[in-house]
Amino acid sequence: MTAYKTIDDIRKLSQQSRFALFGEAATSNADVTAAVKASDSLSVSASGKTYVEETLMADQPLRMSQPMRNAMGMIRCQSEYHIPFLFRREASELSKVKGGESLLQAEKEALSTGIITKHLLPRAKTDICLWEITDTGYESLKKARPQWKSKGEYKHKFCAHRIADMYEQQGFRAKIEYQCSNGKLVDLCLKKNETIIFIEICASWPVLKELVNIEKDLQSHLLPNEIILAVTERKMKEALQKAISELNAGAGLMRPVKIALAGDLIEFLEMK
Repeated sequence: MTAYKTIDDIRKLSQQSRFALFGEAATSNADVTAAVKASDSLSVSASGKTYVEETLMADQPLRMSQPMRNAMGMIRCQSEYHIPFLFRREASELSKVKGGESLLQAEKEALSTGIITKHLLPRAKTDICLWEITDTGYESLKKARPQWKSKGEYKHKFCAHRIADMYEQQGFRAKIEYQCSNGKLVDLCLKKNETIIFIEICASWPVLKELVNIEKDLQSHLLPNEIILAVTERKMKEALQKAISELNAGAGLMRPVKIALAGDLIEFLEMK
């Protein structure tokens, strides 16, 4: 036999259920009563839940604004892609969120709800926008925050993994947090045939500590052909260039040191 909810039961449902069933106009008991009398869809379903209860279960995604749906789609794609460190543009392409106003509105919603933190990574002509998924964001996705091989804050991790991926595509073997024979950890060690490259990611001040890093890198049994300093701030590049220029004017370094904006070492992924 078909079971029905009484009018009194329905009146006790929250304002949320009224919105889900009848829209914003249903703000009074009279509205609810009229709508219920006009409907024969309150029977208990095979799952044992009434139509009202089933509607409420699906209510959250239905009520979510389009910008918020776009933002959630972007962080979901970012969390599931095989290289989880994506530019904002890459995440938007994966989730099919168009650029321009749609993307800006999605970002505004994502920042206001705390599901992301925004970072900028410099390139020669412009900055790359990055979305770091926060703990709140991972909770909304019902996922645990992943653990990564590299140390440091998000931009440091982002650069280590994306630069490693780029060089692996060029035939290099990449090791994040490579330990030298003297115990020194190199952010990224790249090997291909007889070529060895050390990459140190410079993401914090003072820059003079990077000179100490270089000296320690050159005290290992494995000597690189080249050391690359990948900087995450433009001012940092200028300061390092000046410091290394002064150092080379004296005793000099055993190996060539290249300073590059971190964003210039990372190519845009072709989404498939």
